[in-house]
Amino acid sequence: MRRFIKIAFIATFALLTAHAATAQTSEPVDTAAGIVKAIMTADRDIVIEQPAALGERLMPGSVIKCAEFDRRERHADPSIRYRVQVFSDNNRQSAKTNAENRKRLIEQRVPGIQGFVTYDAPYWRVRMGNFQTEGEAHAAMNQIKSKFPAFAADVRVVKVRVNK
Repeated sequence: MRRFIKIAFIATFALLTAHAATAQTSEPVDTAAGIVKAIMTADRDIVIEQPAALGERLMPGSVIKCAEFDRRERHADPSIRYRVQVFSDNNRQSAKTNAENRKRLIEQRVPGIQGFVTYDAPYWRVRMGNFQTEGEAHAAMNQIKSKFPAFAADVRVVKVRVNK
């Protein structure tokens, strides 16, 4: 944790230094979204995202290792998954039975997609699949909607944290 605080402090200092240097040279700076971002990954690595120009200003002439990745598809936390929610109800008498029936029905008509019935008081929910990307989940959602048009109002993609 101390290491993260030190790096966050250094990143903030770098941001302020870059802003001051830019203000003197009148070059544009992206201040709306912030130009430095620190992320702690699941394996406790610390990744700092910053523009290459900022690295050149901080350490002129040095080579900085840069990693390219697609923010929409890759997560720092591998336990994040996407599922297609097909049912959510809080009726005490019928919600559990309806959830189990809907899960069974979808698993029979859409092969290869496993369903999960969960209870998070007061709601019973059915979520299908265990997709690594949001795009895969949307493709499955469209498949489910085409086979079950009556369920279309309840079907949506949700981001969940799964236990390993």
